[in-house]
Amino acid sequence: MAMAGLGFLLTHFDWLHITLQVVGALYLIWLGLKMIRGAAKPLSTTGPTEITWRSAMRRAYVVSMTNPKSVAFFGSIFALVIPAHAPVWLYCVIALTCFLLSALWYCGLAFFFSNPHVSASFLRFKASIERVMGAALILIGGRLLLVH
Repeated sequence: MAMAGLGFLLTHFDWLHITLQVVGALYLIWLGLKMIRGAAKPLSTTGPTEITWRSAMRRAYVVSMTNPKSVAFFGSIFALVIPAHAPVWLYCVIALTCFLLSALWYCGLAFFFSNPHVSASFLRFKASIERVMGAALILIGGRLLLVH
């Protein structure tokens, strides 16, 4: 419903579409800068817990879908890629695709990082990975700003 409402607004107000694209690009740049600045900060790790893998995946998905940063991230991406006059069916397909991709991604991450060897390897390379990802977000946001 939110995507349909956003689609209606973007169809009728071209200035809103451009504004959302610029705001989305600025958000990506801000997120990239934040990643680079926080790359060297250590993660707080906890010891092993007694939780089933299904429970861990469910928790990962619920946390990701209720996180305001996820909503802002997906919203900025949608504002940048969805055409201003997109049909309603496209919004439905995009919503379903995002739901499925999010479920696969976040549940897959929970499963993947539950392996102690994978977790330890990530912690060794965390700073480098986050710096590269932050730089990529800054470049994408900058490119989007240059297009407008």
